[in-house]
Amino acid sequence: LFLTLSPGLTSVGDAKKSKRKSNVYKVSGVNILNRNSVDSKTALERLQRRRENHNFVERRRRDNINHTITTLSTLIPRCTEEGAKLNKGNILLMAVDYI
Repeated sequence: LFLTLSPGLTSVGDAKKSKRKSNVYKVSGVNILNRNSVDSKTALERLQRRRENHNFVERRRRDNINHTITTLSTLIPRCTEEGAKLNKGNILLMAVDYI
């Protein structure tokens, strides 16, 4: 987990002088805590879970695209020829020509 909080970390609650102490920690303008009285360990754990979830969703999206392009390549006659260089771009171009 590579995270540099110090340059962009601002405490909005410290800037306002009020009776009730309420800190909102923002990194690049985004509240990373979304609640009051949360320690930095909890914030880092939330960021890590969020990153892991994003990585999982992104991997699933890429796998879906790759599987669909592979399926498409089996339907295109020119893709099954020997010597045809198969990459995603070529498969899509062959599909457009075929259609």
